[in-house]
Amino acid sequence: MNTHQFIKKHRKLIMIIAAIALMIVPVSAAKNAMEVDASTSKIVSLAYSKLGSKYIYGASHSMSALRNKKQRSFDCSGFVSWVYYQSGHNIGVRTTSSLRSVGRRVSWANRQKGDILLFGSHTGIYIGNNKMIHAPNSRSRVRVEKLSGHWRSRLKQIRRVVSSSDKAAVEKTISKATKAVNTNTNTSSSKYTTGNWKITVSSNVRAKATASSKKLGRLKKGSVVTVKSIKYGRWAKISFKGKTGWVSLRGAHAVRA
Repeated sequence: MNTHQFIKKHRKLIMIIAAIALMIVPVSAAKNAMEVDASTSKIVSLAYSKLGSKYIYGASHSMSALRNKKQRSFDCSGFVSWVYYQSGHNIGVRTTSSLRSVGRRVSWANRQKGDILLFGSHTGIYIGNNKMIHAPNSRSRVRVEKLSGHWRSRLKQIRRVVSSSDKAAVEKTISKATKAVNTNTNTSSSKYTTGNWKITVSSNVRAKATASSKKLGRLKKGSVVTVKSIKYGRWAKISFKGKTGWVSLRGAHAVRA
């Protein structure tokens, strides 16, 4: 039996199979779209729940902070990390620079709610209608702003974590990047390295590499510290009054001694 004869003989069966296939594909696509929409809506909802929260440099840069549903303070990347963790997408503890390796890059034309916006040394979350929500700086609190003028001109990259079409690839990328961040404390993209550094702005010494951890004391302006290691690109591990402490070299405006 040749192909033509087979088609002629089983024409009805072939038509039924084709019809079923046409029904399945849209249903599957619709299901994926609904899952993505629900996930991005949760991201936006969680971000909105923290409107007005206080900005503290280095806040939410620990897994314990990300797990804390009542976290009250953030910096820009800590805010993004917290929102994603709480929405079920564990991208780990992130700095703005390390967010560049999360998910995949998308164009401005293809932006969607929940996408991560990167502005050089700053980051926020896209919430639709050409608006974003972010933790701006120490003079402001978590707020919504339009992506126009200043912010639109500074936008460098958009990253997408929530996507049905490449979920497996994204999860693999997140896992790999998170492992790299957690195991490599000497961040290559950071200008800070081990050695001696001079503190030019009086700064607090913390028990952990986060601004919300216990305060051990304070370094005076002009103090010289020996840095043993760097965490998150800016937190320096030092010896302080016989204990191990952490100080933000960026916050201390540290220079090489």
